[in-house]
Amino acid sequence: MRSLAAVLLLVALGLPLPALAYQATAEDLRLPKTVALLPLKDYSGPAEYLFRPEMRNPTRAKADELLGVFARALEEGAPVKLLKGAELRRRATQRKGYNEQLELARERYDLGRDAFLALRQEEASRHLERASQLLRAVFGGLSEQELTATVMELHGVALVELGLHGQAHMVFRMLFEFQPERRFAPSYYPEAVQKALVSAYNDVQTSAAQGRSFAGGAVAVNFRRELKLDAILVPVLLQREGGPTLEIIALGGEQAFVEWVGVIPLGDEARPQASAAAYRWLSCTTFAQRKLPPKDLHGRHLLAASFQQIIFPQTPTRDPIFAPGAAMDYAYHISGPLSLALRTQVFSSLQDQSRRDLVKGFSGIQTDLGVTLAWGGRWWQAYTGFAAAIQVLGTFTTSKDPDCKFFPEGSAAYQERCGAGDIKRWPSETSVGAEARLGFRLYPSRRLFLDTGVSFTMLAWPFDRFIELNFPMAASIGVGTVL
Repeated sequence: MRSLAAVLLLVALGLPLPALAYQATAEDLRLPKTVALLPLKDYSGPAEYLFRPEMRNPTRAKADELLGVFARALEEGAPVKLLKGAELRRRATQRKGYNEQLELARERYDLGRDAFLALRQEEASRHLERASQLLRAVFGGLSEQELTATVMELHGVALVELGLHGQAHMVFRMLFEFQPERRFAPSYYPEAVQKALVSAYNDVQTSAAQGRSFAGGAVAVNFRRELKLDAILVPVLLQREGGPTLEIIALGGEQAFVEWVGVIPLGDEARPQASAAAYRWLSCTTFAQRKLPPKDLHGRHLLAASFQQIIFPQTPTRDPIFAPGAAMDYAYHISGPLSLALRTQVFSSLQDQSRRDLVKGFSGIQTDLGVTLAWGGRWWQAYTGFAAAIQVLGTFTTSKDPDCKFFPEGSAAYQERCGAGDIKRWPSETSVGAEARLGFRLYPSRRLFLDTGVSFTMLAWPFDRFIELNFPMAASIGVGTVL
């Protein structure tokens, strides 16, 4: 509670809260973004370190720590599913056909190594090139780093011995793109191989410093597509004029081009700068947006009034009875297409026109409580509803004897000709049942609508008697407003 109060106080005073402000922007609408964070690539050491395995970069631990700060800020600042470390390797290795391709790559490597040791360099080059292709196809730089680096190293050496220095340069470039920390025993390789390794390392180091590592390459494009990634983050450790710098290169789009580069100097303010770099990338990158649900398209509260005509097909008379009336509707939108609906109807019967069995008419009231499901667009809406119904019906009188209908009640002729068994006086009753309704609303404006509908009610309780008036069907037309 204290921390919440502090945040509210800062907001009230207008003090900047960049992280909180970022998290509050359209958070409900952004779809999660799947992002791969590759292992840190250290290009800060000079080329001379290639042949000094004992040399270790003292700033590497600091860079790893800052990369962790950056990753946590990403996950806390936006709907980002960050794949890194073991989780990223697991996703790469669980792809269909991974084990088969890896086994083929191992077989080709064994053939290439045997040919290399037998001084059959052309044959060795062919096998090692195929092994390298298979490993790159399964992203061996993540899951099989040592095997991938060994294959590329041996392939480059074979090409140098064949005098194919241009091809050897490209192979060694790929080696250092995958594993820049690769080191070699001094004097293990001849001078020509050492020169080729140094040249390739310097070339990759320059490309990394310019933000071009992996950008737009086939490996990056396939990596993004096969692992269903929205972006790839490539962290590199470089030695700039001002000192060591952690730089994070964001590759995005179908072709995995550079869309952003974050620079974090390894100084005293490195930790807050790492968090700030994460928020900057989140502000620059684009998120797919959820479609807004139509819950408030026309508002949350609905109120309508309508005229309706009811017909009772089941009656104690020989003809159906019509009962015009009015209805009031209220609906409260809950979520999506679902609303809570309350409907009250009042009605009074008309005289049945042909036989006039309804001697004295009735009035009634019915209240329905249930739910409606609606679908539609900006100017129209169709809906269906289901509700529990309770109906209170007043007294009424029926007769099939013409004398009971012709003579006024209380007259001498009425008393003489209309016997007690010829006329039926029905008491007031309360019945309970269920109602189903179909309707359509037309919106000439956002707040006003025309409402039409039909409904059917079945009264089922009390169970111990026959319900004389039942199965009322109604048609209505009215107007309403949305609040």
